Amino acid sequence: MIELLEAIKNNDFERVKVFISNGADVNIKNRYGNTPLNTASGFGYF
Repeated sequence: MIELLEAIKNNDFERVKVFISNGADVNIKNRYGNTPLNTASGFGYF
């Protein structure tokens, strides 16, 4: 999860695709209740 969020924060779309292709749980929540989609949206990438 941490690696996926870091890739999102760094706008590294290629790494994000690799994580998702390899089965990363895109619905998992961090300790604040945010999903990877929330994180991407918060950074203005979506």
